[in-house]
Amino acid sequence: MFETAPKKAGRFAWPRWPVMRPTARTDSLAGEVEFSGEVDFLPPWYPQLRRRRAATIAQAWATGALVLVLACWGASMRQSLGRSRHELALLQTRCAALTHRDEVQRRLVSLQSMYRAEQARLNALGPHVPMGQVLGVLQDLLPERLCLKQLKIDASSPNLRLCIKGVGSGNDQVAEFVTGIEESGCFSNVTLDSVEDAAPASKLSREFQVTLDVTLAPENQSAASPPAAELSASAQ
Repeated sequence: MFETAPKKAGRFAWPRWPVMRPTARTDSLAGEVEFSGEVDFLPPWYPQLRRRRAATIAQAWATGALVLVLACWGASMRQSLGRSRHELALLQTRCAALTHRDEVQRRLVSLQSMYRAEQARLNALGPHVPMGQVLGVLQDLLPERLCLKQLKIDASSPNLRLCIKGVGSGNDQVAEFVTGIEESGCFSNVTLDSVEDAAPASKLSREFQVTLDVTLAPENQSAASPPAAELSASAQ
C-alpha cells in the first residue's frame, strides 16, 4: 500500500516519494511470515538537501557567467579607452600644429602690413637716388678755382631736381662746369639760371646758380624692403 507524507496545516510541504509499507503474509503451510514491498531508507531531509545543492550549482554557474561577462566588458572598455586616448593625443597634436600655424599666419600678416606701409612711404618720397654718387659726379666735374656753396633738392618736382649754387674765379670756370654737367650723361635739363659778381669779401669773382634733373638709375627698392614671398619664408 502506497502512502504520502501528511501535509501540515498553514505551511507548504514538498511532496515526498511514495513510501511502500511492508505487509506481512503468513504461510499457513510452512508457518513462516514473509514481508513483501520496499522499505524507504532515505531520511526526510535528503530531497531538500538535493534541491539546495542543485540551487547552489545553478547559482555558481550563474555567478561564473556573470564574471565572464564582466571580464569581457572590462576588456572591451579598456580597449575603447586606449583608442580614445590615442585619438585624444592626435587631436592635441593637430591643435598644437594649428595654433602654431595661426601664430605664423598672424606674424606674416603683420609683416606684410608693415611692408606695405613702408612701400607706401617710399612711393610717397619718390625714387631713391644715391646722393653720394651724385656728389661724387659733381666733385669730379668741378674745375679748379670753383667750389659749391649750396645744394637744394626740389621735392615738388616729379623728378629729382637740384639747385646748385657756387662761386668761381671767372666765367670760363662756370661754363666749363656747366658743359661738364651736360656731357656727363647723369643729368638732364641743365639750366644756368644766373651768373653774378660775388660779394666783395669773396676771393672768387663770379657767383652762379644751376638747376638740373638727376637721371641716375634709382636703386632697387626691393633691396630695401623684402617682397611678400621672402616675408612668408622668414615667418615660417
